[in-house]
Amino acid sequence: MKKAIYRAFRPKTFDQVLGQDHITRVLKNQIRSGQPGHAYLFAGTRGTGKTSCAKIFARAVNCLHPVDGNPCNECENCKAILEETTLDVVEMDAASNRRIDDIRELKEHVVYPPSQLKYKVYIIDEAHMITREAFNALLKIMEEPPDHLIFILATTDPDQVPDTILSRLQRYEFKRLDIPSIEKNIRHIAGELDLTVEDSALHAMAIAADGAMRDALSLMDQVLAGGGKTIDEETVQAILGTVGYQSMSEMVAAIFQNRLSQTLSLSQDLLDQGKDPHTFIKELVEYFRLLLLVKGMDQKDKLPLDPAQVRELQDLVEEVEMDRIIDSFSLLLETEEVLRRSDFSEAVFQAGLVRLVNYVDRKSLASRLAALEEKAETIQRWETPRALVREEVDKALRAMDLTALSAGNKAGGPSPKEEEASEPPSPDPQDLPEPEPTSSVPQDLPGSEPEPAPGPESATPSAPEREVDPSSVEGNPMAWLRDHEDKLLDYFSARNSVPAYLFKKYDDLVSLDKDLYLVYTHETLGPIMKKEYEEAVAQAFREILGPDYRLSISLEAMEGAQEAQPVTLPEPAPQTSPRPEEKKEPADPVGPSTPLDKMKAVFPDDLLHIE
Repeated sequence: MKKAIYRAFRPKTFDQVLGQDHITRVLKNQIRSGQPGHAYLFAGTRGTGKTSCAKIFARAVNCLHPVDGNPCNECENCKAILEETTLDVVEMDAASNRRIDDIRELKEHVVYPPSQLKYKVYIIDEAHMITREAFNALLKIMEEPPDHLIFILATTDPDQVPDTILSRLQRYEFKRLDIPSIEKNIRHIAGELDLTVEDSALHAMAIAADGAMRDALSLMDQVLAGGGKTIDEETVQAILGTVGYQSMSEMVAAIFQNRLSQTLSLSQDLLDQGKDPHTFIKELVEYFRLLLLVKGMDQKDKLPLDPAQVRELQDLVEEVEMDRIIDSFSLLLETEEVLRRSDFSEAVFQAGLVRLVNYVDRKSLASRLAALEEKAETIQRWETPRALVREEVDKALRAMDLTALSAGNKAGGPSPKEEEASEPPSPDPQDLPEPEPTSSVPQDLPGSEPEPAPGPESATPSAPEREVDPSSVEGNPMAWLRDHEDKLLDYFSARNSVPAYLFKKYDDLVSLDKDLYLVYTHETLGPIMKKEYEEAVAQAFREILGPDYRLSISLEAMEGAQEAQPVTLPEPAPQTSPRPEEKKEPADPVGPSTPLDKMKAVFPDDLLHIE
């Protein structure tokens, strides 16, 4: 029987193993030092040399005359292993010996010392197929093996091996072979067999191998079965069922030039020749990957192509945007996914080609969709404008120059900006309640100094203590307010009722007996305080002064109100003064100077339509 090429040309030393120098170097060092490990895991894709390295290692640890870490393959032990006449090196397939009974039987044999060699070596291929129960049975012997025992596990899926096993062995990852290494080995084997291989056929076989040397040699064996001493590209394509580089270039050129009729015609001709759509789509994916590399890489010599092919691909993508190549790549992957699940492979494949020709920039679509989503979110937010109005007003107030605006508040006078503005109109005397006799003493009389305010320790945010003698607010309201401003702010902060930066924008505090008027003449802040926070401020004053005091917020200056108060005896007669809410407020004037017009100049009209 003819031996397969991949078996006849299996590497016999570590130096002959292709593309795994990072592993063979370590294994050779262990052989030279005479200190091999007791368990190994060789992991990697198919055809990368896992089993070959395991067999070489089994001969090297038992070789009588090793050569620089390699087996000599000439001594008695090496020949016995090569000819498979010894029972001390066992190669077993875990796919068919995966049960716990098989592992228990193996444990019974490994404890015995080798009969001919120095080490017993067990090579377990496809180790990921072993059941979890069988792995548990193998755990103890792998953790504390006899000195004469070496385990080598080979697998293509190391994630299926339990962590308890992985932690007890040395793990080596075998990488996929690159195309130049595969081409070099095929050319060497072809020379040993007196064969002639065309460069295009050599490249086609190397690409079809997909990083596995065994696949490339199996394909070479299949090509040689047809007879002849020459391997050409047509023969390789006929066996693989591939389209070929030239046909693929013509089709991709038609796609990039948006020639739909030519693209479909070329694809139909290739399908009529018996090309498989699944193989066809994979070739297109590989071709677009090369286009991506040619477009993006500066060092073209690192590409798995000859210089003529690189120049051809450069000319093809010179006028093509990178986004189109990437989007086309994604479309091909989507088509391949649908193709695997569909019974109408040719129709699905050609529909994917139509999508490649009728290319639409996905980035522009994504940006337009994002704009639409933003508009929809804005419309949804404006469905509840009342909260938004308050939010926007609050933002606008914080953005204002409140430092300059509040200059003079602590002194009880208007801000510099307000001084520059025209004097506000004095209120109509008829709109003001008649002054009531009070017990307060005018500010210019002796003995009218207010009692000192209590210290900070007497004020608590949750329940401020009431003043013993609140008459000082009637004698000098602004002085009283300055002394008790911190207490009021603590009160508001504890209840989260009135913003501090808004409350401190007051212009004056006027006292008419038990009726207090907190004046805000600012055209924007005043209406906000009056509408939103008047009751909260009044409640704070009642807590501090007592329930007899009534406070309201005035939007107009009340100059002269204090001077109009007569001097009375300390015990005034009780009288009922009109409540602030009973006072008729003047209607909002119509004109550009009203607070509403000022807010309309800042905020949209539809924002202020609140019920």
